[in-house]
Amino acid sequence: MAKSAAQAQSRAMIYARISRDSEGDGEGIERQIFLCQQRADELGLEVVGIESDNDIGASSRSSKKPRPGYDRLIEAIRSGAVTHVLIYSNSRLTRRPRELEDIVDLYDETERRFGKEQAVKFIAYNAGMDDLATGQGRMVARIKAAVDANESDTISERAREKHKQSARNGKVKRQAKRPFGFLDDCVTHHPVEAPLIRAAVDDILRGATITQIARKWEKAGVKTTTGNDLWRWFPLRRVLLGWRTAGIREYNGEPMRVDNELVKAEWEPIISVEERTLALEMLALKSKTKKRQGNWLLSGLLRCGKCGRPLYGSLGSSKKQPPPLPEDADLDAARAHMKALEAYEKTHTYACNSERSSHLGISARRLESYVELNVAAYLMAKEVYGVPEDAPVIAEDWPHEDRLTELTTKINQLNEAFNSGALDGEIYIPQVTNLSNERKQLRAERDTFYASQAIVNRRRSTSDRLEIAADKMLDRLRDTFEDRQLRVASEVESVVILPGLRGNAGKSDEAFESRIKIVWREPHYDFSKAATKAAAEEQGVTDD
Repeated sequence: MAKSAAQAQSRAMIYARISRDSEGDGEGIERQIFLCQQRADELGLEVVGIESDNDIGASSRSSKKPRPGYDRLIEAIRSGAVTHVLIYSNSRLTRRPRELEDIVDLYDETERRFGKEQAVKFIAYNAGMDDLATGQGRMVARIKAAVDANESDTISERAREKHKQSARNGKVKRQAKRPFGFLDDCVTHHPVEAPLIRAAVDDILRGATITQIARKWEKAGVKTTTGNDLWRWFPLRRVLLGWRTAGIREYNGEPMRVDNELVKAEWEPIISVEERTLALEMLALKSKTKKRQGNWLLSGLLRCGKCGRPLYGSLGSSKKQPPPLPEDADLDAARAHMKALEAYEKTHTYACNSERSSHLGISARRLESYVELNVAAYLMAKEVYGVPEDAPVIAEDWPHEDRLTELTTKINQLNEAFNSGALDGEIYIPQVTNLSNERKQLRAERDTFYASQAIVNRRRSTSDRLEIAADKMLDRLRDTFEDRQLRVASEVESVVILPGLRGNAGKSDEAFESRIKIVWREPHYDFSKAATKAAAEEQGVTDD
């Protein structure tokens, strides 16, 4: 059949859209295009282009999501390249009455520019054509748009209620990107990532920060679920301490509650809710005391024994910093450069800056070596002698246990007050020293009292434990800076620096060490003579 003049000038474009393509195969789009092509053939229209938007909504709730196919369709209409648009239904074009008004304006624009015959016309496969040239036709189109908008709202309300009910039941919400720590089903723990999360939260409970965990993971080559090598602070915090990790179902970014009780999710938690709470409290405490990160081993741990303020790392004078070593330098020049660097590093200090001036400082490298050696010695002793695994089996109670508990409580209260700046160093130092000395004496007495009854780690001989401890010590020598920093922070609550003696009298090791008061984290074991004696007796060594 021969085409009329009007048909010969008609140029049609097919537009298809589907809001959700759960299978990702675009089958709904293909079906719409096929039916629209059939209708074009029936009307004798030449299809000059096809545009589509797959898995994209067109309601007011999804209006922020771009529709590139729709945008190209509008440009084609505005340029005069298209006179007819074929769609499966009006709702495929838009579900928004406000957007329909734009389409009405677009019709008026094409009519003014190209004439009534060439003005754009919209043909729906299941509803025919709305005549936008007349008031009656526009009213019908607006009614359809209002019905579509209402249907969209109804669907959204049902979907929201369904999602909310699913959250109440603890059911998993499928995600396009799997959460770190879980496999693609968003339920099963990832065999590598889940243990990483647990270890990181343990590190936080021992004093690590989110930044330290990020650096540690980046150095170890741990990637995000999108393959990124870098870990940003907020996403990592969500991975480690989000409600999902603790096995609690979320809804709209908040933990789901029923009768004021947290809803447990259908997946097993990677960490417990209690561990999450403790870790968040630890991070909040660090934020409150303004603990800083950086290339300073004792960052955030040091307190001034004079005023109670934190001590911060301070680099040596730039005048003493050696210039870069030339590329053509010989061996003697390299050795001289190394000595100059060592001399420069000796000028690095931890200093307390009061309101007026820096009134207390201490050699950074010397202090770090002293504290790190004390921590290493303590860890070595724990490996060799062991720590109590269970409560001691006793015939009678040690009579001073209540006093020991009281002392620990008082020391912890003083530490908290001092670290928060509420207690002056001149008051804190003598009090905590006297209480610590009394506690140490009582612990020694208790160890002696329970020496024959305490259950200690005796699964291996002392010689075996010595060998294991030595191996671990060698392994620690290969640790990264972040590992060393975390190891110190996991055993040390704070380090109080007292004013030093002036002149040569303050340079001796004894004078230097007398300025340093290490406040250990609890539990902290005193390895007394009783533990040493027990180890010796195990090997058959006596004083005779």
